[in-house]
Amino acid sequence: MPLNSTSVKFFACPHCKNQFPITIVNILFAETSPNEVQQIKDGTFFTVTCPKCGNTQEVLYNILYQDTLRHFMIALQPDPAMPFPSPKDPSILDSFRLRIVRDTEDLTDKISEMESTIDDRLIEIEKYLFYKKIRPSLPAGSIIGFPSFHVGEEGAVVSLPLSIQGKGYAMGTDHLTEEKLSELQDSYGDVLAAETDRGFRVIDRKYAIDFLDFLSTYQEA
Repeated sequence: MPLNSTSVKFFACPHCKNQFPITIVNILFAETSPNEVQQIKDGTFFTVTCPKCGNTQEVLYNILYQDTLRHFMIALQPDPAMPFPSPKDPSILDSFRLRIVRDTEDLTDKISEMESTIDDRLIEIEKYLFYKKIRPSLPAGSIIGFPSFHVGEEGAVVSLPLSIQGKGYAMGTDHLTEEKLSELQDSYGDVLAAETDRGFRVIDRKYAIDFLDFLSTYQEA
């Protein structure tokens, strides 16, 4: 079974200036790293604690997350100018779904999407459609957060955090039922199938907006 690729770097605590070594995971293999995978999902993987003063700090760096069993890789690339680690076996790239994310929340969400059986492009499209559906119904001054995806006992769900003016916090939920997924597939499946889904790609809200804009323009032509 593959072992994670790691390196050691020194980190200067911003609180007390103490320098101490931290282990950087360059390539993480999900199938042999269940504890690390859970830490990513819990939001603690990139947290380091200064051994001198106890200050905790999130330290982001480029990492390649590889799930060989499900045939996908996700590159966390906070700084687009900094290249992310290359896979140990480049020959497998053609058989993997390859994605790029920019922060830890996106990494967690993308892992959930890629672990599911639903095309993550459809999920991102539905996230944006749900946002567009909710937005006009909210009173002025309300704030809409970024949607997230998870699969639980209730099935696949898109959640949308809301701060509703005059009412407070709420959570909008969009259940991706078999019927809804079938409708999405009927509406967008043929176009997605014709799309070249190769190489590392950013599949996010901007992708969904651009996709729907292209489809609207194409249908009007």
